[in-house]
Amino acid sequence: MIRFLAILAIACLAGGFALVLTGAGLILGILLIILGLVAGAVCGAIAAVRNVRDSVREWRSLFSGGGPDSVRVVRVEPPQGWLLDRDARVTLEVQGRDGLTKQVEKGLPIPIPQALMWRLAGRVPTPVGRLSDARDLNVQVYRKRGATKAE
Repeated sequence: MIRFLAILAIACLAGGFALVLTGAGLILGILLIILGLVAGAVCGAIAAVRNVRDSVREWRSLFSGGGPDSVRVVRVEPPQGWLLDRDARVTLEVQGRDGLTKQVEKGLPIPIPQALMWRLAGRVPTPVGRLSDARDLNVQVYRKRGATKAE
């Protein structure tokens, strides 16, 4: 359904702009552009709802054993772009009460100005390397009291 809406949105926008630019049907072209924008918005809303649903399912399955015993940040990757793909990727290692350890990779949205600055300033070499390089970390960010240390 989402593919159909995306194709419909693109077709409506292309057809609407073609009608408006050629002058063949100004009102019909404007209506097609509006229909394309609405279909694109609905398509985006459906995609966002699916992403939230999948994320909730993943976290619920991760914490189904009563919560984590420890959480470590394993890796941080900067955003790939500054306009479209501006999610910084963070890899977490979560140890549950049952002793199982799972790695979860999540995207953290970065605002456009900060993502642009990260991309531009990240190319400058520093003593610790470029800021645009991925960082392998091993930082404990949470540990439940009384939890045994994972080796």
